[in-house]
Amino acid sequence: MSMLTEPVSEESMYETLGSLLFPGEKTEAAIYCTFRQTGFFASNKSIIYGYIALTNEGRLIGHKITLIDSVDFAFEMDKLTKLTIKKSLFGYYTVHAFFETPEKRQLKFLLLRKIYGSNKLPNQTKNADIMLDLLRKYELSY
Repeated sequence: MSMLTEPVSEESMYETLGSLLFPGEKTEAAIYCTFRQTGFFASNKSIIYGYIALTNEGRLIGHKITLIDSVDFAFEMDKLTKLTIKKSLFGYYTVHAFFETPEKRQLKFLLLRKIYGSNKLPNQTKNADIMLDLLRKYELSY
């Protein structure tokens, strides 16, 4: 699916993220977010939105939706080497995570507590607060 055809709703989010879970695994906090590119040629003009969740098995899973297609990802939180969380003047949080996998990987996303103009994500604020609390524990532990 692509940005043009994939619906944004809580039902769609849990269905999409549910396909990434291992048997018996559950999401602790799932949110809608905006992803940012990382690296030397990264551009703020590229808008990638999607879903991200922390699981009870210590994984960060997600689904990025681009204009052309969508991409799933999963990272083990015990492979986390650095995590920064910065609050902006506009109330959202920028989360930048670095993982030590066979190749070094980065993930940068904007954690939005409120989605204005959408009633399809009624638990966004509650889940964003849970996600922030969980991420702050990882921020202090490495």
